[in-house]
Order: sequence, then C-alpha cells, then structure tokens
Amino acid sequence: MKKIFTLLFISVLFAACSGDDASPVANDGTANGKWNMESYAAFLPALPVLKNGDIVWTLSDLNTLVVKNNVEATYPFMIPSGTYNVSLSATGFAIEGWETYLYKIEDDALTVYIPEDLPDEDGNVTADGGVSMRFSRR
Repeated sequence: MKKIFTLLFISVLFAACSGDDASPVANDGTANGKWNMESYAAFLPALPVLKNGDIVWTLSDLNTLVVKNNVEATYPFMIPSGTYNVSLSATGFAIEGWETYLYKIEDDALTVYIPEDLPDEDGNVTADGGVSMRFSRR
C-alpha cells in the first residue's frame, strides 16, 4: 500500500509540475519574461498603431533579449526581430547596438523609455524628443 501511495504521489507531483505556459521564463518580479508592446510614443508625425503580438520582447536571464517584430516594414525605426545582448541595472536597460533606456515595472507593465533631452555617458543628447515603449506581461 505504501508503494502505491508513493507512486500515486509522484505521478500527481509530475502532473502538477507540467504547465501549459509556453513562456521560457517565469514572472519573477523583474524584467525577465515575455512582453507584448502595447504602445510606442515618440516625437513622430504619426504614432504607430500596434495590435497584440505585433512586437514581443522576451528577456531571459536578464542578459538576452529576443525581439519578434512583425511590423518591421511598417515601422523601420523600431528594433527589428533578432537576439540581442543586454545589460540591465536597477533602472538602465542597454541593448547592444541600440540605445540605453531607462525602465520601470509597475502592475505587470514594463515601460522602457528615454526621457526628453537625456544625455548619454559622453554628455551628448541621444533623443531630443524622448521615446517611451509600454509593454504588458504575456
């Protein structure tokens, strides 16, 4: 009887551990995870109109960013699909080959932004009008 109970317990344990969440990273309270871009704001004549799944960022191990950009042809100024190395600090988010952004996470929403007239490490202004991207956790 003890062996049957043990076998049943192990079977239930394995069944409970197999999730149907396809996301490779857990919601750990950090920027790690899969993020759906909801909005992009910048000093542009017309702001992008985004639908769910148009642009998805997946940040894993706090150092690799995979971008799936299904609207590259329409919005060529946005980060194209690909895999990027990132450096993450308490507030900074540097994407290799791109900009260094500030970020904040509130209520499962990630905001990645460059404030208006933010100087880079050499004192040069990197974005005169600023930019802000808002994501929701997937």
